[in-house]
Amino acid sequence: MEVMPEIWLSSVTSAVFFFSGGRLWQKAASLHRTINPWIRGDRPAPRESGEQSAALDDAGAEIRRLWELAEQRDLEAIELRSQIERLRREVERLSAEAAEAEALRRRVRELETTGFASVDVSFPPTPTPGRTASNPKLESAITIQLDALRAHDGSWRTAVLSDLRGLLVASSGDLRHDAVLGAAASLTSDTTSRLQQLLPMDEPVEIRLVDARNTVFTVRWIRGDHDSLLLATLGVGAPRPDPRADAIRASISNLLRWT
Repeated sequence: MEVMPEIWLSSVTSAVFFFSGGRLWQKAASLHRTINPWIRGDRPAPRESGEQSAALDDAGAEIRRLWELAEQRDLEAIELRSQIERLRREVERLSAEAAEAEALRRRVRELETTGFASVDVSFPPTPTPGRTASNPKLESAITIQLDALRAHDGSWRTAVLSDLRGLLVASSGDLRHDAVLGAAASLTSDTTSRLQQLLPMDEPVEIRLVDARNTVFTVRWIRGDHDSLLLATLGVGAPRPDPRADAIRASISNLLRWT
């Protein structure tokens, strides 16, 4: 009969340990050590004594408090897991939307590049731009020269002359891209300055970029006595077959597949 209270106390201590995830184990074990001598047969005072009764009441109250605290912690853990699950679903939703937006951007870019490369255009004289020029006569004279360059090359859709910051001096051809073309030319100027710090290269003369649809972006440096200007062009060039280069590229691709 005397062993039953001790079994009960051990069960309560184990339950507190389980529901608290081990966090309240030390407190429960301390209470177990405090109460256990009063329950076992080798206790120093009779169970009916007032001191024992008060100690048991205090221990029981503390155990109830720990039990309630363990239940509260368990509810908090359940709520936390629920919040984590909601956040996980929200992250998945946002990731799916971001992937869809990126796919749409790629599709729009593909349509733009396809349309630009497939449209056949002529080369009429460039109309007077809507912006106000600081020197209209100089801009007009430069524009005439740009028109002549476009007609001579035959593949340029747009040609612009800008400073190293991308500010336009004059433009010719398809004016829908002139401001963007000047900004792109300024980026190549910054890039070449960094490349000169890494590679043994002198002052840049020309940069040419060709995409998969043979759209060609070219930047040429025009240096004067004091300042430099950038001549940027955008057009569609004819494919330049190079069987040897194609064979080398195919060989490298095959090697990469086996790595």
